[in-house]
Amino acid sequence: MWIQISDFPAPHAFSTRRCGQSSAPFDSLDLSLVDAPESPRRATIDDNARRFTRALGIHPACVATVRQVHGTRIVEVVDPESKGAPATDDCAVFAPDLERDLLAPPLCEADGLITRSPRIALAIRTADCVPILLFGQSPGTDAAIAALHAGWRGSLDNIAARAVRLFADRFGIAPRHIQAAIGPCIGPCCYEVSAALARDFEARFGAGVIHGVVDGSPRLDLVQVNRLSLLNAGLSEASIHTSARCTACESERFFSHRRDQGQTGRHLSIVALA
Repeated sequence: MWIQISDFPAPHAFSTRRCGQSSAPFDSLDLSLVDAPESPRRATIDDNARRFTRALGIHPACVATVRQVHGTRIVEVVDPESKGAPATDDCAVFAPDLERDLLAPPLCEADGLITRSPRIALAIRTADCVPILLFGQSPGTDAAIAALHAGWRGSLDNIAARAVRLFADRFGIAPRHIQAAIGPCIGPCCYEVSAALARDFEARFGAGVIHGVVDGSPRLDLVQVNRLSLLNAGLSEASIHTSARCTACESERFFSHRRDQGQTGRHLSIVALA
């Protein structure tokens, strides 16, 4: 049902497509965002979300999500019962409603969440884009976590490095005390991009993020891009953990927007504080 990275210190999971109830082409653990209550997929997705979160020991109502827009905005999620900053444009109050056995609606439009509340788990949805989970704690500070959705736009604009800066600015956590888990995403074996986009990535991250040209199309390594973004932000090599799984290659295990031409489900990547 999920993949975990053993060296990452926070409770977390990257869902797979297995062990759910959804029908093809969304079979079977589809965790897509479906707003319309009348959608025939809605009830099944709600059941899938309960299965997944409960198996992790997390109440579904404690999971905060955002409506992802392929940008770099990261919001701090504040529990009104815990210490934290007041709600601003980059801060959202989230009170888990334990009477509801459902995921809460998205808090706002963004592509990342960060919190130090032990009552709140953070999650993002992907189906080829890069899920990045962060955990940090400096001596004398509370621990904090983040969940990031890094598509090609967010990766090019360094959403991972932006999150690292927020750990320092909001919580006083230095980059050397942050660890990252990069989950399953489309790999350079399958991710063809335009020559123009390849040049943009090479200019920012170096030639090593392009893995040759196949049938005239450069192949982009989004994991390496985000790894370099984290290294440039101050994380150590040893603190960056990757799953080394390609969502497009493993059709039995993962949804892939590109492989399935948009007719596919979504994964949920979750991180919490112990």
